Amino acid sequence: MFRYIVLDIALLQVLAQFWLIESINFSTRVEYKNIDFVPLEYQAHLKPFELIGSKFYYIGNAELNWFQAVQECRKKGGNLINLKTHQETLVIGMQLNASHDYWVDINRLGQEEYVSITTGLRPDYLNFLAKDMNEVNDYYHTNEQLSCVTLVKGYEDSFVMKETKCMEKSRFICQLSSPRTISIVVW
Repeated sequence: MFRYIVLDIALLQVLAQFWLIESINFSTRVEYKNIDFVPLEYQAHLKPFELIGSKFYYIGNAELNWFQAVQECRKKGGNLINLKTHQETLVIGMQLNASHDYWVDINRLGQEEYVSITTGLRPDYLNFLAKDMNEVNDYYHTNEQLSCVTLVKGYEDSFVMKETKCMEKSRFICQLSSPRTISIVVW
């Protein structure tokens, strides 16, 4: 599409040089638009992901280690869940079975700080069990056996994070990236 626009502009410039057309008057406008929703007619195409709250998730029933869960989510076109807020944890927690743990995208494999495998950055949101907080806050405590993070049922009604051995088997939650569109209008 872009090639045709460039060719059209080049043709107009050549014609203007030979006085075959009197003037060139055109402009372009580029619009970027984030979509906060997906129309209902397109949601069926996103299976196995389901709309929960304002994002699309897949809650896996298979019990996998953290590495297998990362791979499984990527096969489905998503990533392990990247929690941003406590509200998001509450919304997704209403869909989870309290007797199971669920992998999230956070780890500190070979590092002192936690990192999101989805973004490569420090997580926006951490909410660990109170008994794990001393180890989590100790950046020099890097137990290679406990380097990945699961969501577990907390003491209250919500789920909290827990440092877990990466090779343990848990269920997982995949998250689909937010859809975005770009529109280019030339007139």
